[in-house]
Amino acid sequence: MEFSNMKTSSSSPVSLLFLVMGTLISCSSTPSAPTLDLAGEIPRHYAAPFAHQAPLVDGQINDAAWRKAPWTANFVSRTGGSTPRFQTRAKMLWDRQNLYLGVWMVAPNLQSMDLEAGDYAACKILVSANLESEQTLTLRVEPGGDFLATGKCQVAVALSGTLDHPGDADRGWWVEAAIPWSTLSPQTDSIQTGTQLRINLLRQAWSWSPHFDRGNRDRSMWGVVTLSP
Repeated sequence: MEFSNMKTSSSSPVSLLFLVMGTLISCSSTPSAPTLDLAGEIPRHYAAPFAHQAPLVDGQINDAAWRKAPWTANFVSRTGGSTPRFQTRAKMLWDRQNLYLGVWMVAPNLQSMDLEAGDYAACKILVSANLESEQTLTLRVEPGGDFLATGKCQVAVALSGTLDHPGDADRGWWVEAAIPWSTLSPQTDSIQTGTQLRINLLRQAWSWSPHFDRGNRDRSMWGVVTLSP
């Protein structure tokens, strides 16, 4: 996922990349099947509500704060071509301390994975007055619960199903994260209602906002997220 704050004046943008993989706890949900929907605005648009009570980052995305956050459109092929095999969608919230991200990914056969093969979710964040430069930090959660974190970010993963049991029917997995504004930009006082961010959320070859033939590094194709009351 990639964000770029259109209203800050920072001259040294910082971005955050995290790859999340594996299982920590269990939960359940059965969203509808995915569809290829390129209707509506592209780049995608999203209004992220203000969280008056911070959600508990446990991977389950079931706190009261999340109820007021709408789902994004289903992810589509990054190039806007084929329908993804499985549904992926996300929610976003914010408060004065953090940007919150929740992602749901349908996966009927949950398996252990690594950075080179298998399922993963990715997020890049850029907070800057321009879209020219990029630095990355990395967060990673692996099967077995090992957690490597850079900065003060919190990340949790939950499964709806069982890991490495190919004979049963799984539903999918969740990622929940709290990303401090102070990790993204030194000018945290510029984060306020009405601030717009440029964001793209990725899952393998799929993304929330498709980039067609321009490539994912073309930030003009990232979604537009407005921090709402």
